[in-house]
Formats: sequence, structure tokens, C-alpha cells
Amino acid sequence: GLGFSRTATQAAIRKLPGDISLAFSPYAGKLNDWLLRARLAGHEVFLELPLESKKFPLEDPGPLALSSSFQLADNKKQLYKVMSKMGGYVGLVSIMGSKFNEAEAQVKSILLEIKKHGLMYVDGGGAGQGARNIAAEIKIPKAFVNITLDTPPDEKSFNKKLRLLENAVKKYSGGVAAMHATPKSIERIRGWIKTLKDKKFNLVPLSAMADIQPIQ
Repeated sequence: GLGFSRTATQAAIRKLPGDISLAFSPYAGKLNDWLLRARLAGHEVFLELPLESKKFPLEDPGPLALSSSFQLADNKKQLYKVMSKMGGYVGLVSIMGSKFNEAEAQVKSILLEIKKHGLMYVDGGGAGQGARNIAAEIKIPKAFVNITLDTPPDEKSFNKKLRLLENAVKKYSGGVAAMHATPKSIERIRGWIKTLKDKKFNLVPLSAMADIQPIQ
């Protein structure tokens, strides 16, 4: 969700190590300026791809979202609108998508377009296995979010989810976590990063996780 708040975006760029990848919203302004700042600080940059949710209007992906009710050609137009918002990003990270990801023909069409442009696809999590299975089938570089650390945002839950992430890393040799750039989340993740050397874990950019995680 980066790009909306100047303070939060600057904090993510400046305070987090370069191995943490940053995901920007297509609805934010001056994205190419933010991309330059992020890359100069050593971060990989991803662009968020909003997808239709079953929980609308509680989860509203906005007017750039891809929808299962659109024709394939219309969803491709939506995809290109999103992709045109900035340049130089590594891949797309899906946002929401619990309804869109049930439309397999739509998902496959969109993932093939993303692959055609040499981009990575990251399933943002929480929308089922469908997109992951299709991504594996068409052999697009892929990863998926194992856990979102700060929903809910309280410290006890955050720390519990970090332990779950560590367990996933031990079991599968890698894992992906997402979080929002709030002051508390940044403070907590920086503290956790300091413990990684003793735990013999390595922090890596998201692209290093391409095709590492088991789908099932």
C-alpha cells in the first residue's frame, strides 16, 4: 500500500533494509518518483494488482480492479492501465481477489499477459489456491504471501505470526511475509531482523523466492 502516505513511504524506503521489497499502490501519485527513490535505496519494487473480492464493499479494490464479470479483453485493458502507472518494477502483487481468482479462464489470461512482459506474479494471499496452480501450470515466475504480519495490528498477534513465518521457513526453506508501513510495524520488523543471524535465517528480496515455495 505504499505511495499514499509520504511519511510512511519515506519511512519504508529509508528505515527498512534493501532486501525488503516494496509494493506500491496503482492508485497513488508520483509513482515513478517513488520508484527511483526506492531503487536508489536498494529496494526491489513491485506494483499492486487489485482484483475483485467476494467481500465487496467491505473490501473495495477500486476502479482499476479486474473483475470476473468483465470480458477477457476488458480485463486486459484494466491490467494495462495498472501496468502503465509506473515503470521498472519487478512484478505484480495481487490485492484481494477472492472472487476473481475463481474465474480460471480470466486468471489464466491475465497471468499469460504478465508472463509475456517478463514480470513476476506474487499472490497476495487469502484468495485460495486457484491463481497459484495456474501460475505453476503456465510457468510464470511466482511467489505467494504466507502471512500478513499486521492484520490485526496488535503486538501479540504480530509476534505470533513471526513465529509462524519462522516455522514455514524451517519447513520449506523459505517464506514470504507482508506488512503495512506503519511506524509500529517498521519498528517491530527491524527488531526481528536483528535476530535473524543467530537463527541462521537470511533476509532476501522477493524475487529470490520465485518458484521456491511449494504450491500445496
